[in-house]
Amino acid sequence: MWINPLKTPDDHRDAMLKISQLWGAPIGTSEGDSLDALVDMVVDYEERCFPTNDIEK
Repeated sequence: MWINPLKTPDDHRDAMLKISQLWGAPIGTSEGDSLDALVDMVVDYEERCFPTNDIEK
């Protein structure tokens, strides 16, 4: 599977849809590897686009 960088809200939506389709893929398979890569990319995108302040409790 070819995975493109997430640059837009549409890219984010498409990645989330693909994650839902791949959810539960076995570790070590190409599907599992794609799932891991997509999750990492979504986390990075969300941290860049939706930053949160570290609030001390």
